[in-house]
Amino acid sequence: MRHEDEGTPAETKAQNTPADAPETASTGDASPEDPEPEPEPDPSPDSSPDSAPDSSSPTPEIGEHRAPDSHLGLLDVEEQVSKVVLGEDDVTAGAPLPISTFAKLLSALATFAALVAASYLIPLEWAQPWRAGEDYVPYWNVIGRELMGQGAAADADADAAAHMAALAERAVDEVVDPVAEREVVDPPPDSEGGARYPDYAAHALDPDPAELERAIENPAALAPFYEALTRTDLGYAGALTRVGHWGDSVLGNDGITSAIRRRMQARFGDAGHGFHALERYDASYRHQNVRFESAGAGPWELCFIRNRCMKTDGRYGYGGVTVWSTGGAASEFETPSKGPVGLRISDFELWFMRRDKGGKLRVRIDGGPDRGGSEVVVDTALSEAQLAQGLEKVDAWERIELEDGPHRVEVRAGGGGLVRAYGVVLEREGPGVVWDGMALIGAFTKRLGEFDDAHLHDQLEHRGLDLMVFTFGGNDMTRADLRETMDPYVEDYAAVIRRFRQARPAAACLIMGPVDHGERVGGRVVSREIVARMTTAQREVALAEGCAFFDTLAAMGGDGAVARWKSESLMSGDLSHPSFKGHALLGAMVYRALMAGYVDFRRAQAGQPMTTQPEPAQPD
Repeated sequence: MRHEDEGTPAETKAQNTPADAPETASTGDASPEDPEPEPEPDPSPDSSPDSAPDSSSPTPEIGEHRAPDSHLGLLDVEEQVSKVVLGEDDVTAGAPLPISTFAKLLSALATFAALVAASYLIPLEWAQPWRAGEDYVPYWNVIGRELMGQGAAADADADAAAHMAALAERAVDEVVDPVAEREVVDPPPDSEGGARYPDYAAHALDPDPAELERAIENPAALAPFYEALTRTDLGYAGALTRVGHWGDSVLGNDGITSAIRRRMQARFGDAGHGFHALERYDASYRHQNVRFESAGAGPWELCFIRNRCMKTDGRYGYGGVTVWSTGGAASEFETPSKGPVGLRISDFELWFMRRDKGGKLRVRIDGGPDRGGSEVVVDTALSEAQLAQGLEKVDAWERIELEDGPHRVEVRAGGGGLVRAYGVVLEREGPGVVWDGMALIGAFTKRLGEFDDAHLHDQLEHRGLDLMVFTFGGNDMTRADLRETMDPYVEDYAAVIRRFRQARPAAACLIMGPVDHGERVGGRVVSREIVARMTTAQREVALAEGCAFFDTLAAMGGDGAVARWKSESLMSGDLSHPSFKGHALLGAMVYRALMAGYVDFRRAQAGQPMTTQPEPAQPD
């Protein structure tokens, strides 16, 4: 099945339409004081009990007693009442109604109050409408909130929710047109006393500091990233700034990552979509601004790091999933025909493994030679020299240069033995930014510790990342060992960060805190208490391990944000995952925070020596 997301995906909204309720009419019974009924007419010879009465028969006035056989039925005719006349004994004009009129109502209310009181006296907790310590109070919105002076707080919540909704609408409408091409200049040579940071010139896409939802904490940790962004910003030829962003299902459907990617590429240049796996390992793994489909005779076999199914070698690949086939499986990638970014590529790179007796991978460009394109055959077998060294598995890459423009590329297992691969990269020469999104759906944070250390080093070094971003925690909120303390989580997350930083020391590190999660308590949506504790734990890890930190919970509005976001359809019904608009807003928030830090960095560095060439990646 082909998946395509060329621009801003349409948002699907579920509508619940209640069934039409039948209209009912009420008819009063005849009173004993009604006049005596008229004599029944003689039935006609051909009439029957089921026959309708003769339309010529006189019809009693509304309110008069009707003979049994003169009724048409309760719903057979429309009832019409011209006036109602009360008898003298019914009520005295101008006099108050007697208390007996309300006897049944008062009796029902007294019975209800007695039952409620009994639930506390016995006690019966399951029957109590309110218990001590609960936020929910019956009829609070109607009476109690105003009496206790909390109406202003509720109005403030409503205003905050409306503000977030307005920001989300703006975020969805931003960066919808194709981004402009960058002017390319040759970088000056690095020499002692040579290149220096120029004064920063404000850009139209710079955020307004007054509108910043949340600033980056410990921004000094992002210096390597901002240095790379400076070279890209100055338009140096080949200046690519690469970011790898790992996360759990909050990154599903490329929502947050695509929102950041579009803004970064609109600001600094479109350097391509970046990394993409060779198979969809989860229904929520789909990327925006690139076409992808499984096109082979059969699917790829795969192993996803969440399942810890490669314990023998720990080689899950850069994106956390590895695939293999002995022949027939294929994947097809194509640049979209419209949209703001990803319309052109000039480099296609295949990530795979060399192994003993490895088979062939066929890469067909624009339909292959038969359709005016080309084909590259990649042999995944180990070389004689590698076998002589005793090597069994070696990570490898095949880079194919293309004319800058739209392209369609197919990767197919070509037989001749088993092939194993990790994914592909779609890029341009730059200057520009690439923001790789790796959504590890359903994964706990510590699953990133399943990578083999040497394999992880080779993958990250080859990618040449300038920034590594981590957005985890949603699945970890279910861990039983975190109910009393966050110490086990701090230990797990710190170990993951250390492994990634050791694998790519030149890259900066950013931890993006968890989004607010909610639960329903007494009919209200409230934030889960573990969200604040996990945010604190992740901040502790970030600062201890030399990473920057973005407080997502605070940016969303702090405690209770999930309820406000849900009221404006920015949060899905599970109270754990943002909606499409929520993803767009979160991505815009992260972008603005990063750009505010970049502006501060550039202004602080003006006149200081700078490196015009990136640090070279280690040879593969």
